[in-house]
Amino acid sequence: MSAALALAGGAQAATSAGNHDLQCFIAASQIALSNDQDTKSQGLIASMFFAGKIFGANPSIDLKAALATETDRMAKLDMQALLKECGAEMKSRGDQIQAAGQALEAAGK
Repeated sequence: MSAALALAGGAQAATSAGNHDLQCFIAASQIALSNDQDTKSQGLIASMFFAGKIFGANPSIDLKAALATETDRMAKLDMQALLKECGAEMKSRGDQIQAAGQALEAAGK
């Protein structure tokens, strides 16, 4: 995970969890445009993670319209702090998934 995504920190809180997921999706999508393949891969993974959260919470969302609205709101955000928050969330979920996998593996022995 890139340093920008992996560090934990506190950005301005989004007005709702859905807005925060949209903001993280937008930020990760920008990272996915990188010419560096590792950074690009991390951005793509993060984009898919947050897209899953967005569609899971609202399967009928008009993603194009939601992204347009949220992009306008993001002008005032501290992007580095936002990336830290998004990365911390991904790391936390990744740790949970890893722990669950280890538990499944242990149970299978």
